[in-house]
Amino acid sequence: MVLGISWTINPNISTPIFTRIGKRAMLDYQERRSGPLTAPLGVCALYHLNIDSPHEPHVPDTHIAMICMLEGQLYGLASFQPLKQSVQDYTRPIYGRDGYYMIPTLARPKSVGSITLRSKNPFDPPIVDPNCLSHPDDVELMIKASKASRRLGNAKIFRSVLGAEAFNEFLHY
Repeated sequence: MVLGISWTINPNISTPIFTRIGKRAMLDYQERRSGPLTAPLGVCALYHLNIDSPHEPHVPDTHIAMICMLEGQLYGLASFQPLKQSVQDYTRPIYGRDGYYMIPTLARPKSVGSITLRSKNPFDPPIVDPNCLSHPDDVELMIKASKASRRLGNAKIFRSVLGAEAFNEFLHY
């Protein structure tokens, strides 16, 4: 998946997250990763697309999830764990802002990962290597899916009705 394909909307039309779930729930999530913030938040559409598989035109090769909120609306609390600090740094300019983002994901990747035992101890977690984007076709399709996400998010209706503006901070990295 690709993160960071985001748009802010004007004016802010949502109720602040503090009002919606309360400060205690936010602290519970931050301290123990429990409470209402552990549920999937904001998914409002899932698009199944065939972007680059002409030999199977009716079988999607990509899924694009439209999330009807921004990572910044949660003030960094629900950051993806392995990327937590970098996600918080990235979203800091839009903390508290309303918006939406797209997450393109490959439906049928060609890359193959592996799961191996860490040791003879059955309680040791396995070693998981997803080997994501190791196949060149996956890289090419992910680029096309990301561009399709941008086109979808930049739809005229979003810009005219919601005042959507692309958050282009990723262009600076």
